[in-house]
Amino acid sequence: MLRKCIQGVLIAILTTGCVKRPGLGASAFAGPQQEPTAEEKKEEREKGAAGVEAAKAVSQSTQSAVVLTQQGNAMCFTIYAANFPGAQTAYREALKLEPKNAYVLAAQATCYARQGMEEKFSGKDGTASTDAKVLKRAERWFNRALGSARAALKVNETYGTAHLIIAEIYAMTNRPDKALETLNNIEAMKMIPEGRESGFYAWRSYVKSLLGQGWNDDLEAATEYHDPAEFAEYVDRLQNPEQYKDLPPIEAIVAPAP
Repeated sequence: MLRKCIQGVLIAILTTGCVKRPGLGASAFAGPQQEPTAEEKKEEREKGAAGVEAAKAVSQSTQSAVVLTQQGNAMCFTIYAANFPGAQTAYREALKLEPKNAYVLAAQATCYARQGMEEKFSGKDGTASTDAKVLKRAERWFNRALGSARAALKVNETYGTAHLIIAEIYAMTNRPDKALETLNNIEAMKMIPEGRESGFYAWRSYVKSLLGQGWNDDLEAATEYHDPAEFAEYVDRLQNPEQYKDLPPIEAIVAPAP
């Protein structure tokens, strides 16, 4: 029954086309998030800045680049307002230490992609914006994301995470045919990133729906790979909203940072 409920949610997304910030960070399945206060935002920024400074103090090694990247991820992939400038500073510092580190480059690309998605899906209730200036800013972030992802592939051409980021950007920039080609190649070359199988199949299901192709098989696969327990409370909230009206929203993360 739970599996059917999950599929019902995914089918609703695919058939209505109401995709709201898909693929990266906290998903639409997390329910509405409370806007943080100015004090909470300031505290987040201070924590992020302190984390970067602490990471800089680590000896210059691969481990220090990884630590800086993890600090960047913490600032970019947060349930509150992301600290994008702080995150990108962390990635740049990491790349000074390891300029050819595919993991760092892919993380940077993922954060750029999230910036693009935040811009593009900044309309009412998370829908796509119709403001030309906003969409131009989104395009700029998507292009930067493509640049970083492609740089990661120059280091490691079989790095699945970088390929997946590129496919996601193609899907978000009205190039579903190229997105599907990239996703199919990821599968054929056995490059689906471990732990992101559900996201891979969900994206391919979405892209196929854009192209008018059958997407049920990928929907099934996305459901199979995802741990239903993470959706249990969400589904129950959908069915019994009155029982949860006085409780805070859940925070289900369905697409992890790199």
